[in-house]
Amino acid sequence: MVLGFITHVYQYFKTEDVKPADASPKRASSPTPQSTKAKTIGGKTAVPCYGKNGRVKFYVEESDSDVDQGQEKHQSRSALLRQNKTTTTAASAKPITKSADTPASTKNPIQPPASTSQDGEPLDPWIDGPFIHDFTHRQASVKGALQTHWAMRGGGGDRYGDDHAETPDKGKKATRTCLGVLQCDNADCDRAARPKTQSGQIAEQVEEGCECGARLYHQKCSVRQIIYTWADGKRFINEGHHTHARPPVIHATRREEIEFSELVKQNPRSGPLQLMVGVPGFEGPGKTAADISEFYGTHGGRISKKRLQIKKTFEGPGGGDGFIATFAEFDREHPGFVVAEVFGDVTVISVQTDFMLENAVPVQVSDEPVNGFVNDAAHGWWGQKNSLLMVISAYSPTLHCWVPVLLSYTNGARGQHFLHHFLALFEGLAVQASRMRIEVSDCLFAGVMDFSEAERDGFIRAFVRFWQRRPENTRGEEELKEAARKLLRGCQEHFRAAVTRISRIAAVIPPKQQDSFVARACSLVTAKSLDEFYRIARLIIRDFPLTATWLAWWMRESHACMIFEAKREMDLKIWESIPQTTNAEEAMHWKLYAACGRHHAFFEGFRALWAFCLYYQRQYQAEIKGDPTRYGKPEPWKEKKEIYGRTKPSRAPDPATKKRKQNDGRPPDTIKELVKSVPSKKAQKELTALERFLKPASSSSSSTTLPSSESLGYPWSNNSCWLDMSLQLIFKAATRNYEEFSSALENLPSDSLLYHLFNSFNLRRALTGKDTVILKKLGKQRNDLRKQLVDMHLAATMKSFEPLMDWWSSLGRRELRCSLQNGEVVGGSWNAASYLGTFLTTLNRCSGSPATNGPHLQVLSHLSIRTKLSVPFHLHKEFDGSIRTWFKDFVSVEKTMSKGRCWRVHEGEGLCAGKVKEAVTLVVSLPAILVLELGEDIENAEELTTNPVSRQQTFPIWNFPKKLMPLTKSLAKEHELAYDLISLGLFSPVKQHYVGRYIEGEGQIFTYDGMKHKGRGHYESEATITTHLSGTSDTFPTSFVPNIAIYHLCGGTVAQKVFYEHQALKLSENYGLTCTPPDFSDYPVISYAGDDLTKLENSQRTWLIRPDTSWDKTEYVTATPVEALSDTNLTSTPSKSLTPLTPLTPPIPPIDETHAAPTTPTRNPNALRPSSPPDSPFHIKCRCGEEADGNVLFDAAMVGTAIQCDDCKRWSHVACQQDGRAGHLAHNEPFYCDPCRRSEMLKANRRVSERKQFELRTRMNRPLHERLIPGRGALARDGDFWYPVRLIQYDEELNRWTIKWWRGCNFGGFGSFPGKVESIEDFYLVDSLWGERYSRRSTRLGCWTHANHADAIPVLDVHGVHDIGHALTGADFQLRQLVTNPDQRDSRTCPAKRWLENEGRTLDAAFDLERPAYLSVGDRAQVDQWLQKSYNGYEKSPFHQLVTMHAYTLILAYRLANMPSALAKLGLDDSIYFNGEVRYGEDTDCYHSKEVLNKVWEMLLSSEGDFDELDVDRECLERLEEEMFEQSARAGIAGNCQWGLDAGDHQGGWNPYKGLPDHFNHHDREGSDGETQCGFQFVAINPTATAGDTSENAASAVESKAKAPVVRKKKKGRRGGKRF
Repeated sequence: MVLGFITHVYQYFKTEDVKPADASPKRASSPTPQSTKAKTIGGKTAVPCYGKNGRVKFYVEESDSDVDQGQEKHQSRSALLRQNKTTTTAASAKPITKSADTPASTKNPIQPPASTSQDGEPLDPWIDGPFIHDFTHRQASVKGALQTHWAMRGGGGDRYGDDHAETPDKGKKATRTCLGVLQCDNADCDRAARPKTQSGQIAEQVEEGCECGARLYHQKCSVRQIIYTWADGKRFINEGHHTHARPPVIHATRREEIEFSELVKQNPRSGPLQLMVGVPGFEGPGKTAADISEFYGTHGGRISKKRLQIKKTFEGPGGGDGFIATFAEFDREHPGFVVAEVFGDVTVISVQTDFMLENAVPVQVSDEPVNGFVNDAAHGWWGQKNSLLMVISAYSPTLHCWVPVLLSYTNGARGQHFLHHFLALFEGLAVQASRMRIEVSDCLFAGVMDFSEAERDGFIRAFVRFWQRRPENTRGEEELKEAARKLLRGCQEHFRAAVTRISRIAAVIPPKQQDSFVARACSLVTAKSLDEFYRIARLIIRDFPLTATWLAWWMRESHACMIFEAKREMDLKIWESIPQTTNAEEAMHWKLYAACGRHHAFFEGFRALWAFCLYYQRQYQAEIKGDPTRYGKPEPWKEKKEIYGRTKPSRAPDPATKKRKQNDGRPPDTIKELVKSVPSKKAQKELTALERFLKPASSSSSSTTLPSSESLGYPWSNNSCWLDMSLQLIFKAATRNYEEFSSALENLPSDSLLYHLFNSFNLRRALTGKDTVILKKLGKQRNDLRKQLVDMHLAATMKSFEPLMDWWSSLGRRELRCSLQNGEVVGGSWNAASYLGTFLTTLNRCSGSPATNGPHLQVLSHLSIRTKLSVPFHLHKEFDGSIRTWFKDFVSVEKTMSKGRCWRVHEGEGLCAGKVKEAVTLVVSLPAILVLELGEDIENAEELTTNPVSRQQTFPIWNFPKKLMPLTKSLAKEHELAYDLISLGLFSPVKQHYVGRYIEGEGQIFTYDGMKHKGRGHYESEATITTHLSGTSDTFPTSFVPNIAIYHLCGGTVAQKVFYEHQALKLSENYGLTCTPPDFSDYPVISYAGDDLTKLENSQRTWLIRPDTSWDKTEYVTATPVEALSDTNLTSTPSKSLTPLTPLTPPIPPIDETHAAPTTPTRNPNALRPSSPPDSPFHIKCRCGEEADGNVLFDAAMVGTAIQCDDCKRWSHVACQQDGRAGHLAHNEPFYCDPCRRSEMLKANRRVSERKQFELRTRMNRPLHERLIPGRGALARDGDFWYPVRLIQYDEELNRWTIKWWRGCNFGGFGSFPGKVESIEDFYLVDSLWGERYSRRSTRLGCWTHANHADAIPVLDVHGVHDIGHALTGADFQLRQLVTNPDQRDSRTCPAKRWLENEGRTLDAAFDLERPAYLSVGDRAQVDQWLQKSYNGYEKSPFHQLVTMHAYTLILAYRLANMPSALAKLGLDDSIYFNGEVRYGEDTDCYHSKEVLNKVWEMLLSSEGDFDELDVDRECLERLEEEMFEQSARAGIAGNCQWGLDAGDHQGGWNPYKGLPDHFNHHDREGSDGETQCGFQFVAINPTATAGDTSENAASAVESKAKAPVVRKKKKGRRGGKRF
C-alpha cells in the first residue's frame, strides 16, 4: 500500500534532471522530492512521507502486510478484528525517529497515529492508522464522542444491519470517508483549506484558488471510518493512514469545551482578548484559550460567542416561563432569602437573611451616633442602567462596622419603588421585634437618607401603610404622616458638598469671599435658634444675592427639618443618636463593588448579594468564637480623630494646614492667586519685567456672555432651532419651581415621552464639568428626543423644520388625556396633566322641538386638555392688542352664546329643528406653566421688513404684561394667583429661524440663539424685563417677532386649586354645572345638576356612529314632552320617541369666510358673512359633477364648505379642487373654477418650472398641519394600518378632520367602511410623507385598490353607510318591474316613463340628458353598481336607461323627504310623505307622492351640462399615490419602496407596489439593496388574502411578502439627465 502511494507521489512531483541551456526558466508546477526510495533506519525498512513541497517530512516503518506485493493493498475488516482481538488498537505504522540526514520538517507536518485509548477515554480527534474500539451507548451519546477533526463525508450504511444485533458485525453500519485537504502550490504559502462535502463545491474551491493568488490542488485521501451500532453499544473502526496535512479545525472536542468552560468560569470578568493572551496573574499571563485547542486560539469572535453562551447558561433562559423557572430555582437554592417581591411597571425584589434581620433591631441603644438605619441606592450594581440596588445598613457593635440589613432590586427610583422597599424593612423590623419581645415603636424606624423627594415620599407612605395594617394603631393618616416626617434626618455631607460646589462658581461667589460664604453656609447647620438661623440666612442673601434660589431650596420645610438643627422636628434624643451623614452607606457601596464588581446580570447580581451577605455572617461568627478577623484595633480612624480632632487633612479648620507641600515648579494658576488685590513682591517684579516686552494695545470690550452654566443651552444642528428653543423655554419655566415640576411628572409611565423629557431635565440639572462637555451632552439629549418625536409622527424627519411648540401641544393631547373604560378613568397622569394643561369644557344648549321633547343640553363631561393656547391674530383688534384683556375674556364664564346648528347630525343630516346656542368654551382649570401661541406663520415672508412700523402692520405685536392675573388682584395677592412672564419665543419668517429671550436668576435677561455662541445664552447686560420682554418691545433682533409667550404661576399648585374652586362655583351659579372632585385631586368630570333635564343614555343617542364608546360628552334632555314651543318658525314634526329622529338639514350653506374678491365686481357679499339669506343666489356647479341649487340641497357635513368663482360666480366645493388649491388661498387671493381657471392661465401666460409646481403641490418643507388641507389626499389610521382618504374640512376647535375614505379600501370586515364620510382626530392623519424616509418606514399600509384599477372595485354594501342603499332597497319592486316589464308600471309614479311617453318615444329610447343635476359622478357610479349587483342582466336590458333614470329620481326624492326644510322651499308639504316616515314593501305605489316625484324630475332635468366632470375621489388618490410611490431622483431614498420596512408587513401581506402605473418610475436613480433592508422591529405576518379583496394588488399574497424591489438606473431614457 505504501509503495503504491510512493509511486503515485513520485509521478506527481518528478521533474527534468537536466534543462536545456536556452530554456527560459519556468516555475515548476509542483515541488520536487529529494528521495523516492525506502531507507533502512535502525535495521528496519522505513518509507518516507512527503509534504506538499515534495520534501520528506518523516519516515514510517513498513508493515509486514505492505512488504508482500501479492497481498491486498488494504486489509480486510475481519483481519483487523483478528489482529486486534486482544488489544483495543493496532497501528500498522509507527513513527521512527529521524536520522541526522533526514530532511528537516516543514510546514503542516503529518502527525503520528494516535496511541491506544483505554476504555472510557474520549476518542482522539486526530485518530490515524488502523484502530478499533467499542463504546457503550452511554459513552457514545456524549456530545462529540465519535467526532474527529478530519474532513469527513458520510457515505451512509447498509440496509440489512440491526441496531439490536448481538454482535457488532451484524449491527447497523455507517461509514465516513476522508476528503483530504486543499493545499496551495506556492512553497511560501502555509494556507490549507478544508474541503466541502460535495464534489461540485470542492471544484469551486479549487477554481477560486488561494488567497495568495496561487492555485489550490486537492490532495485526496481514502481513509474510512466505520461505525457499527449494536445491542451493547457502538464499535468505531478507522482504516488506513492520513498521508496529508491536517485541515483547519472547525469544532472543539468535548474535553476541550469542558476545559474552556472552566477557564471562563474561573475568570468571569476576562474578555475575549484576555482569554487569548492569558489571564493576568502574579506571574504574568496565565493559561490561554490557545493552550486548550487551536479551535480557540486566534478567533476572537468565536471566543466571544462561546463565552457568551457559557455565561447565559448560568443566567438561565431569558423571559417568560424561563425567567420564572430560574427565579423559582434561585428561591429553592436560597430559601428565605427573598422576603418581598412586586412585579409590574414598578418592580421591587427585597432580599434579607436571618443574620441581616437580627442586626436590624439593636439589642440596646449605643451611646455613639450609630443607631437607626442609613439608606442609599447603588447605581452601578446592575447591568441595566435604569435598575438600582437599594441598600439599608445598620451598625453592628460586634463587628464594629455597618452591615447591610435589607437589599432591594428596583427598576426605577420613583415613590412607588421606595414604598415597597421601606415596607419590606418595616415588616421585617416588626417580626424581629416580636421575636425579641420588644415593643414596636416609631423610634425603630428612624434613619438617615438624602433629599430625594421620591425617597422621602416612599418612606412616609410605607410608614402609613405599615401602621394602618397594625391592629393596635389608633392614629389617622395625617397623624401618621406627621410622625413619619419626624423620623427622617438628612445627610449633612450632601449639604456641605452643595456649599462647596456653589462656592466655586465665580459668577455667584467672588473668589475672595469663598471662605466667608462656606463658613456662613455651614453655620446654618449648627445654629441653635431660629433667630440665629434666619439672621445668618439674611446675611448670606445680602452679601451673595445670586444664592437666594439655592438657599430657598434648602430652607423648604421638607428639607430644612431634616438637616438644620434650628428647624429640627425630630426628637432630640433620636437626632443625637443617629448618624449625620450617609457616608457609611457610600462606603458600603464601595465594598460591594470591590468584592463583587459592577454591572451584574439579574441572577448573577443576586447570587453575588447572597455571597456578600454570607461574608458578614462568617465575620460575625468568627468574632463570636474569638477568631481574629483583623490586625490592630477596629475602627482606627476614631483613635486618629481623638488625637488630631479630624480624620483627614482636608477637614482642618485652618486653610493653611490643608496644604501638603508647596509646589515651586508651578505658576500661580488658582483663582485666589490670580485675583489678589495686592500681588506679592515677587509677582510685582515679574509683572514689571513682562511689561517691558509688551506693546501697548487698545483694550477691547469684554464679552457679554455670562460665564455661568445656567446660560447654557442646546447647540443648533440640522434645523433644530424649533426644538432647541422649545426645550430651553420649557426648562427655564420648570426651574422656577422645579420641586413642583418634579412631583408632577415623576409618576408618569416610564415609556412615555414626557417622562423621557422630565428625565432629561433631571440629567441636565445634574450635569457638571466643562461647558463644551455639557453642551455636547445637551445636544445628544436633544437628538434622542427628536428621534422619538419622529417615531411618534410628531416631527417629519431628523432634519425637518417644525413649528415651535406644535409637538408640545400634540404630545400633551396624546399622553395626558384619559379615557373611560367600564366606567373607570384610565390612562393619562393627573399630576402631570393638571400641572401642564388647561382643562376646558364646552356647553351646547338647544331650544329643541316637539320631536325631541323640548330643550336639550350637551356638556363635554370629560374635559379636553390643552398644553398650548392659541391667540389668533384676528382677535388683535378686538382686544386692542392686550394679552391681559384677552386672557380675562378667555377665563371668564360669562360669555355670549352663538347660534348655530344642533349637534344631532347623522351622516351630515340634521336631526333637530331647534335653535341652538352652542360652542361655549369654558375654562375649568389653568396650568402652572402657561404657553401662549400667537397666531399662525406668515405666508408672505417678503412683506416683513426691518421697519418696526411696517412689521407692526404685517405681524401685529401684542402687549405682554409682566403679571397676568386670571381673577382679581385680591386673590393674586392672597394666594399668588398670578402669572409671571418668563420667556418669549421669537420667529423670523425671512430667516425661517427661531430664537428666544428669557429671564434668569434675579431678573437677568438672556437672548438665546442655538446657532450663536455655541449654544450659550447671550447676556443682555443693559436689559430689563420692561425693555426687552414685557409690553410691546421693539428691541427684538431684526425681522424677529414674538411667536410664543410662556408664563409661570407664582402660587403653583395651591393657586391652581384656588382657581379651580372659583371656576367650579361660577359654573354652578351660571350654568348649573357641577365639578367633581371638588378638591382638584383628579381628572375633573362635569355634570348638569338641574332638575329640569335628565341624563340621556348613550344607547339612545342614535345619531352617533358608536354610541357605546362616546364617553366624553353627556347629553341631558327634557324629562316630559313639550306640547308646543314659543318659536313659531320651528317645524313641528310629531314623534313618539327619540328614535327614529326626523332628519333636518339647514338650508344655509357654510361659506368660506376668509375668501373675498380683490377687485370689482366683487363676489356675492354673502361670502363675507358666516351665513346668508335663504333666497340669496347659491348655484353649485362643481367639478365633481354635482349641479344643484345650494339653498335647496346642500350638506356641508358631507361635502365641506363652498367657494364662489370670481369669474362665473358659480359655487364649487372646496374639497373637490385638485391638490386642495382652494383650501389654502390667501385672504385676498382670487378663486377660479376649472373652466375659468384655464382661461385665466392663458391670459397670464406664465410658465412655472416643474420643480416649483411640485413644491407647490406637495407643500414640501412645511409642517404636517400645513400640508393637510381640504381637497388633498392623505392617509388615515384604522387599527394598525393606514388607508387613503380625501380631506373634506377641519374643525379647529375640536382638532378633528372630516374625511372621506377611498371607496376601494379593504378594511377586512373591521373598522370603518369604504366611501364613508366621518370625523377623526388630526393626529391619526399623515400625508404622502414626501421625502420622509424614516416616517414611511414606520408606517404600515392597509390594503386598497389602486386608482388606476378603480373600475375593478366591487359593488359596495352601502346599507348603513349611504342613503343610496336605503332608497333603492325600499323600491326594489318598482325597479324590478321596470327591468322586466315597464309597461305594467304606472306612469304617474314614474316620471322618467311619463317623459318618454310625452316625447313620443319608446321605452327603450335613450335620454337626451347629458347628466342629471344634484347627483355627483360618485353617486351615479354607485347607483350603476348597485343595479348591476341587484338585477342580473340589467346592463343588457333594453330598458336599462329608463331604470337608471328612475333610480336617480328615487334617490333624490329620498334625500328631499329627509329634509323638510328643502321640501318647504320647493312649495311641498312634507305631510304628503307620511309625516316623514319611510315605508318599504311590495305595495310601493304610494311610496312617494306624485308632487315630490314630479318636482324631483324637474330638478334632475335642470342641469346645464356645459362643464366637465370627473371622479374627484379617484383623482385625489391618483395624486396621492404618485407622491407615495414615485421612484425618482427627486424622491431620493424615501421613494425606494420604504413603506413599513421598520414596522412590518402591510395588511394581509399586501404588496402596494404591484400594479402601479409605469410612469411612477422615472428610471433616473440607482437604488441599493441596503436601502430596502427591514428594520429589527419588523413584524412579519402570514400573507393571506384579505376577505373580500378582489383587487389585482391583493391577488397574490405570497408574492407580496417578497422584499420590495430595488430601482436600478437605466443608461438610456433619462429625462434630460436632470436631477431634482
